[in-house]
Amino acid sequence: MKVLNIGKKQFMTLEKYKLPSDVTNTECELFIVNDREKWETKRHLLKKFYTDDGEYFGNKLLTINTLIDNREEIGMEELVLPEKLAVVNKRVVGFTMPLIENSSNLLSMLNSFEISNEEKINYLRQVGSILKRVESVEKFMKGFFLTDVHEGNFIVEEKTKIVRAVDLDSCKIADNQPFASKYLATNPNLHLLSQKYPKNIKGIGIPNTNTELLCYNMMVLNYIAHGPIYNMPLDEFYLYLQYLRDTGFSNELLDCFSRLYVYSDNYSPKDLLDQIPQNLNRVNYAVFKYKTRKK
Repeated sequence: MKVLNIGKKQFMTLEKYKLPSDVTNTECELFIVNDREKWETKRHLLKKFYTDDGEYFGNKLLTINTLIDNREEIGMEELVLPEKLAVVNKRVVGFTMPLIENSSNLLSMLNSFEISNEEKINYLRQVGSILKRVESVEKFMKGFFLTDVHEGNFIVEEKTKIVRAVDLDSCKIADNQPFASKYLATNPNLHLLSQKYPKNIKGIGIPNTNTELLCYNMMVLNYIAHGPIYNMPLDEFYLYLQYLRDTGFSNELLDCFSRLYVYSDNYSPKDLLDQIPQNLNRVNYAVFKYKTRKK
């Protein structure tokens, strides 16, 4: 077990890491900490949980330790994996991970009017590639899923434009219990498809390939609509897909979206993203709502 010990006085001097205002965080505080690796001292990110005892924290520790022990087997640079348990004043409070310098949250970048749609599509395509690679890892590391797949859990390196997945302590791996996923917990339509999107006795979604691809499809739809497609009522969702069809979206892409609420398996829209028009003003969620109200 790899551990970084930090004294109470040293911890009080750590610099806080601030998330963008549009990225919500309810379970932890983030700090920047220096840690020596062989002959070099590097800056790392320390994730300190608000709750550091009980069943929930025990499940977090199981997840974190499993990820640390299997870093080499997972072998994906696109995943910002835990490195060491963080011990403050002799108490385990969280973990450290690499600090990706000069990076921006994907949610902020997708919401930005200063970034071209072509660049945003590239980022979404990279997310699809990450999920595909995780799927290949799952073949020899049974039950490995990112779980909480949404825009706020990816970052983009500004210099290289490479997308990386963060918040890996919420992943499903080995024998840990599943953690809540934003697009599973807030979707009112999934109770109709309990076999495709199963839940445990606590009502938390059990990750599988269909849940991962549901979340990814929702990311793409949220980008297209610039609005909250992930919690649309079912009738409104299909009205919006018809609206996309009427404005020229391809049948291939719409078939991908329409599978989300039927028992057929989901598939990835990654290779269809080039079919999304560059100008999305007509299909903006606010425009859709305005036009449907007029009818």
